[in-house]
Amino acid sequence: MSQRPIGIFDSGIGGLSIARTILNKFPHENFIYFADTKNIPYGSKTNTEIKNYVSSVVDFLLKENVKAIVVACNTASANMNHLKLDIPLIGMIEPTCREVVKTTKNKRVLLLATEATVRSKLYSNCLKKFQITPFLFPAPEFVFLVETLMHNTAKSYELTKRLLTPFVTEDIDTVILGCTHFGFLKNEIQKVFPEALLVDGSNEVAKELNLSLKTEPIKKGKGTFKLYTTGNDKKFIEQVKNLKIKYDQIISVTL
Repeated sequence: MSQRPIGIFDSGIGGLSIARTILNKFPHENFIYFADTKNIPYGSKTNTEIKNYVSSVVDFLLKENVKAIVVACNTASANMNHLKLDIPLIGMIEPTCREVVKTTKNKRVLLLATEATVRSKLYSNCLKKFQITPFLFPAPEFVFLVETLMHNTAKSYELTKRLLTPFVTEDIDTVILGCTHFGFLKNEIQKVFPEALLVDGSNEVAKELNLSLKTEPIKKGKGTFKLYTTGNDKKFIEQVKNLKIKYDQIISVTL
């Protein structure tokens, strides 16, 4: 059994919503979470810029001797096809699509994502294989709400209602949280769509990680959770504590 860590990364704190699920399922594994907060948001950047960011972060994680990498960022997942690694590399889009196919009953699906993820058409192409054509809504405002710790506030509920109300009459039964930041806005989104299932792909990602590990997950001992950030470390520490994420260490780095 390998004590090597598992890498998880996102442009900011959004991927912690996915990391939380993974850590719960692999409590004895060691994890590294990388937040490229200096370059957030990825969603408004060009594809070339995003690919460069992804390459830099992955290179850093490889130097940390990780045994697998979870790209806990939909925008980065849509821009990682240039990577060729010798270890498992797990993105968000295909696992999330698998979960949607399992959950939707009427194939009336709303995709909430960043501009870059919507632009990639990867979700649309993936879901069309199952005769699902999602309603598309880029929501960069939601990323801002989470990064500024304004989720679960009167403003976040008001903004979410205003932006998503036009879709209420579309008989949506599944909402794709196509940006990991949106996992921290589940209460706001659920209030607009009280009957819909919210899908973030985290359970399917955890399943794929389990299958991808070349050794059995570590069963003994308590794993560690180390976080890196490329931005303001004081702000990042405040964000992580606000989200009630338990960690062992936070380190500021420059790529």
